[in-house]
Amino acid sequence: LPHARGYIFQEGEILSPDGHCHAFDHRAQGTVFGSGAGVVVLRRLEDAIRDGDHIWAVIKGTAVNNDGAAKAGYLAPSVDGQAKAIAEAHAVAGVPADTIDYVECHGTGTYLGDPIEVAALTQAFAASTPETGFCRIGSVKTNIGHLDTAAGVASLIKVALALKHRELPPSLGYEAPNPAIDFESSPFRVNDSLREWVSHKGPRRAGVNSLGVGGTNAHAVVEEAPERAPSDPSDWPFQLLVVSGRSKAALDANARALAAHLRAHPEQPLADVAWTLKEGRRAFEHRRVLVAASHTEAADLLEGSDPRRVFNHQHLVDDPEVVFMFPGGGAQYAGMARELYATEPVFQDWMDRGLDVLQKRIDYDIRALWLPEPQDHARAVERLKQPSVQLPLIMIVEHALAQLWMSWGVKPAALVGHSMGENTAACLAGVMSFEDCIGLVHLRGQLFDSVPPGGMLSVPQSASALEAELGEGLDMASVNAPDLCVVSGPQHLLDALEARLRARDIEPQRIQIDIAAHSRMLEPILGRFEAYLRSIRLNPPKLPIISNRDGATLSAQQATDPMYWVGHLRNTVRFADCMASLIAANPQRVYLEVGPGKALGSLAQANGVPASQVINSLRHPEHDVPDDVWFVGTLGRLWANGVPVDWEPIWGEARRLRVPLPTYAFQRKPYFIQPGVATAPAQEARPAHIDDITRWGYQPRWRPRTADCEIDVATELGQTEPRHWLVFADEAGLTDAVSARLREAGHRVTVVRAGDLFARVAEHEFLLAPERGREGYDELMRELMASGHPPQAVVHGWLVTREERFRPGSSFFHRNLEQGFFSLLFLAQAMAEENLPKPMHLTVLSTGAVRVKDEP
Repeated sequence: LPHARGYIFQEGEILSPDGHCHAFDHRAQGTVFGSGAGVVVLRRLEDAIRDGDHIWAVIKGTAVNNDGAAKAGYLAPSVDGQAKAIAEAHAVAGVPADTIDYVECHGTGTYLGDPIEVAALTQAFAASTPETGFCRIGSVKTNIGHLDTAAGVASLIKVALALKHRELPPSLGYEAPNPAIDFESSPFRVNDSLREWVSHKGPRRAGVNSLGVGGTNAHAVVEEAPERAPSDPSDWPFQLLVVSGRSKAALDANARALAAHLRAHPEQPLADVAWTLKEGRRAFEHRRVLVAASHTEAADLLEGSDPRRVFNHQHLVDDPEVVFMFPGGGAQYAGMARELYATEPVFQDWMDRGLDVLQKRIDYDIRALWLPEPQDHARAVERLKQPSVQLPLIMIVEHALAQLWMSWGVKPAALVGHSMGENTAACLAGVMSFEDCIGLVHLRGQLFDSVPPGGMLSVPQSASALEAELGEGLDMASVNAPDLCVVSGPQHLLDALEARLRARDIEPQRIQIDIAAHSRMLEPILGRFEAYLRSIRLNPPKLPIISNRDGATLSAQQATDPMYWVGHLRNTVRFADCMASLIAANPQRVYLEVGPGKALGSLAQANGVPASQVINSLRHPEHDVPDDVWFVGTLGRLWANGVPVDWEPIWGEARRLRVPLPTYAFQRKPYFIQPGVATAPAQEARPAHIDDITRWGYQPRWRPRTADCEIDVATELGQTEPRHWLVFADEAGLTDAVSARLREAGHRVTVVRAGDLFARVAEHEFLLAPERGREGYDELMRELMASGHPPQAVVHGWLVTREERFRPGSSFFHRNLEQGFFSLLFLAQAMAEENLPKPMHLTVLSTGAVRVKDEP
């Protein structure tokens, strides 16, 4: 809004002679204009009460009329017209005048306007009560000036706040009454000091008077909000709090403001705060979630940002696809998901069903090993190392977790498992029944118990490099990432391989298992495994499963073929291929590890998935956080990534109320243009007059010249220290040649091409959609910073074309803006957000900028 620049007082005009508004005062000679706006939210009272809204005040009745035709002049106020509007508002509200404690007047502070307004109020009130001196009046114009068309809403807001706080704020600039106002015989007195608002006849009520030029008169009767029933106790001992912002700076500021508010308002139920944050606030791109049991804990977490308790995500797309990842053997720990079993009925029911099925197959108490008493914990840990004990328990926990997630509205778009985890995926997809899958996995564990001892070695090498080292007797058990494999076989051969690798400074790691899984050592047990598979019903999958065998989607023929599953037990787990297929299909998927630990989440990141898109359902065994707290936090992290979840299990049927919370922390920037300093023009001699009219103008022309220098580009680049060049490639091939020259000279080059979405298509090549604004540029910078190679120079060639044309969906003008001005602007903003070193060398190439040699 424009700054007021003062005014020159003129006798007889509306403006005050001293710069102050003295409403109802003996000094009243004019008003002062202010600058502002006001916003209120209106709802039907019953709807607001039903939905638990915070109600500041209730508008009981309103009336508006126009008496312009009955007045002598356009600007002249009228007693009768105002009085009729006030009386009508009382009638609509159904309240007598003597129940109104306060009137917020139009109160402009003019010598004639104030007496006419008070006379109109007196006339309207006197029609229903002879009482005098019971009602206070005031004007917010004495505080903030006359806001013109916003003056009425400012008055309404003042009254609503006064009702809420049960205090009458003073009307400023008042010493003695305007002698033209007969206060003694009226119901009114000027409220010249702060007073407690004591109700004398029922609920506190106020009138709001607002008058317009030309004869418009408006009046409203406003009443204090009804006492609302308190919210219900929460079903949860802790609450999930969500905060968001349009930028990281705004997110941090919103978090700080919320922390301060929580410390200042411990009376607000934390469940109501959580509900208001989620249901009463718009969710922006930058999001933060945390779980806390008290106001103090929540404030501490918001201020401290402990990465183990406070999670930050950037919402990239709406409704991203979710991939359920099921870990295999070795992920178990005693007591996993203990609190979920105690608090989540869906999880408990599926666990009980699975454990009952398993219990019939074994001669020990599986529940005592899963959830041991403290004195039995060490024994349970040892027993859970046995394949026939751990594998079926892991599978049951994974399946129960998957069912729990789906009950909360999290639906998988694809399933992937690692080794035994693919059996869980097959069960969830309907390939085999729950009971048959438990039997299969238990048999798998029993067969593992019977094979000769072996081992597994994790090696940080690519499969192609490692295969040459295996020789006879060793097998590639799994290819987990492009540079991470696992080898299986007899212990003595693994010892020899490990020694050879360490001699070449390669650091392999032994996996704490005495089974050579996915190797030739399992061949003696494959017959029994096949026999069981042929005894159960196998069905086509109802959900996409990414196969460990080849990284492709499991076909119906594969799923129903017992030999596929036999080969799955024996052959290499190609998890890296699985991840490559998933990422290629959609790089913005969210990967949810459905099972104990975070091994698959780590492998997903090793395959190029950003850490913020990888979430694990259960805590690490050494992480001292209850399982249900972790699970609800995970739910919040899914929401922060844009995954739609069902919040009803959190809110339940308990009545929740919206509570006042800090408003959005806008990142303000001043845009006022400072006025120039007035200076007297210098006395200058008149320029010489040119008589020849043909010399009054000019036209630029381009004349080609041979360059007067010789540059050997290859030599120049070769003598320059290698840098990381970010090249925005054109479609004419010019920048491709530039990139090639740079690479030949030893420079690192990352190419960005215009496309329809943001994606990484190769190690040093990205697609970016110029039509989608800044988001792609931010993601590009994050990817480059995460790789450890920030750009050191930029070549921007998106405006280079063989001929002038535009991309589909953009006009020629918009194409030039998107791929030119805005592209450079968003790139600069994204680089500034990452605090890249300054200055940054930027070369911009363009064609068609100017006309040369009379070309068309």
